[in-house]
Amino acid sequence: MRHLFPLLLLAFSCDAPNEATPDPKAAPDTTGQNHMSTLGTEHLLARLQGHWTTPTDSDGTVFHELWRTDPNGRMTGIGCVLAGTDTVFIEHLAIHDTDSGLVYDVDISETDGAAFLLSPSGPDSLLFLNPAHDFPQRVLYVPEGDGWHALVDGVVNGKVREEHFHLRPLNATP
Repeated sequence: MRHLFPLLLLAFSCDAPNEATPDPKAAPDTTGQNHMSTLGTEHLLARLQGHWTTPTDSDGTVFHELWRTDPNGRMTGIGCVLAGTDTVFIEHLAIHDTDSGLVYDVDISETDGAAFLLSPSGPDSLLFLNPAHDFPQRVLYVPEGDGWHALVDGVVNGKVREEHFHLRPLNATP
């Protein structure tokens, strides 16, 4: 997968992930309102757009996350881990309205994806939940300086597991 990241950026500008099914246990929205605006998340979603990266880990890997709004108003993104010039992990992301609410979709492959429903969490964070998913069960974005603190967590084999990502704009100095 050497040198795949530039090709992914090109694909990102042309393709969106498949829409996953929202949590069927969530109460359906009968108001017909757009959750991106009625839940007061529009400023956070607008701020999320861009190219974010983490500092290089001790093992030489760097996490990247890119977000944009497509012509239909749906937020689409790509997350990937680079080890030098090799892409070692990639996921397709989307945030969009459904009848059940605002959903955060993650697709790792054509057969492995999950949908997380936006949960009320306050005016300065985006919290998406899917208690039935193996890992993670929560995806949380909290503004942190000029970037974001992204947390994915859940319970695996009876133990809490957390992964923290301190995202900064691509060209920011650490």
